[in-house]
Amino acid sequence: MNRQKLEHQILLQNTEYRCLNFGAGTDIKEGFDNLDLKDFDFNIFPYPIKDNTYNYIYCHQVLEHLREPEKVLNEFHRICRPFAEIDISVPHFNNEGSFSMLGHVSYFAEASFRCLTDLKDDWCKNNNEWKILSIHSTPSPHFGRFILSFLRRPLSLIIRGVYKDIEVKLRVIK
Repeated sequence: MNRQKLEHQILLQNTEYRCLNFGAGTDIKEGFDNLDLKDFDFNIFPYPIKDNTYNYIYCHQVLEHLREPEKVLNEFHRICRPFAEIDISVPHFNNEGSFSMLGHVSYFAEASFRCLTDLKDDWCKNNNEWKILSIHSTPSPHFGRFILSFLRRPLSLIIRGVYKDIEVKLRVIK
């Protein structure tokens, strides 16, 4: 049996498909467990959530507000069921807003997430237990979209405002 069929069978065995909207704020999603800082402090570990609870985690514009995003990702791994998917969006470090907003304490590039699967990188204890399904840096609508795609990355190292966000889809391997 190929890996995709096995993953699909395991997902079907979980009779209840549970979704988490992590850092929901006012973006309440129907059918999701909508958690925000009023529920518990996201900077204190471990989270008060049982192991292997969720099939899907939606985490948009939250990680940049947390002191230790690597520990948050480790907690996501713990609370996810096998083959769960995690949908993350964070401001790109090149985005003007990533530094100008007072609540931002963590900064991201695509490499911040690629190291999840790099066995030589040891900041994330579960390096071999992730699969990157997709990773994409969104060009800023005001400036970056007018730059040819092959020039965006090198220019982002010297010019601010080339990128807006990084969108990442991860699969949990257990």
